[in-house]
Amino acid sequence: DHDKIVRIKRIFEDFAEMWQGVHSVMAGGKDFNTKTMMFVFSVLEDYPLDVIVKAVRLHAASSKFAPMPADIVEIINVRSGTKHLGPEEAWAIVLTSFDERLPVVWTQEMFNAKVEIQAIIDSGDRIGARMAFKEAYNRILLTAGPVKWFLTPGDDKSLTVDAVKFAILQGRLPKLDKDGKPTEDKYLIEQPTTTSQKLIEQAHKITGKVDA
Repeated sequence: DHDKIVRIKRIFEDFAEMWQGVHSVMAGGKDFNTKTMMFVFSVLEDYPLDVIVKAVRLHAASSKFAPMPADIVEIINVRSGTKHLGPEEAWAIVLTSFDERLPVVWTQEMFNAKVEIQAIIDSGDRIGARMAFKEAYNRILLTAGPVKWFLTPGDDKSLTVDAVKFAILQGRLPKLDKDGKPTEDKYLIEQPTTTSQKLIEQAHKITGKVDA
């Protein structure tokens, strides 16, 4: 629709002004024609403009050379927790899943690699399981898409809430769920709603006694 086209055009113009500006003041900067600028914009259009601007500022503060789209994507991914972990860090998370009481915030790639080596895990060979996991995980990452984190709740609900809050701080889980409510709310332990007065009233009805 017309409003959407106008909004996208405005975002593109703001992006182009910012991108050309940073290239004009950094080493290796280039002048972009409209066609090339549209290509750069298409690479980064999945990210909000304010996120891109912050990433460009971080790049400018740590590099002497003008940014390429890949530089910005890497910064955003690292800061937002959307970069795949290495096999050692991934294995440390998978180890947590051995205890069913504990919640696990992990990726589909970690989960799939664990499934592949489940027989080795069940045999009790931790060293063999670690080696097999690293091999499976690295192979799976070769064809992996953008990382997506998800939660497997543990039996201990209080630990699950803490895990969710920490994952939100790390940028691995969203602050709000699809209904716009805080993500951790669904994992909160339900508190009893019966008051002491209600208990006294119930006891009085059952026993006929006034004293609590």
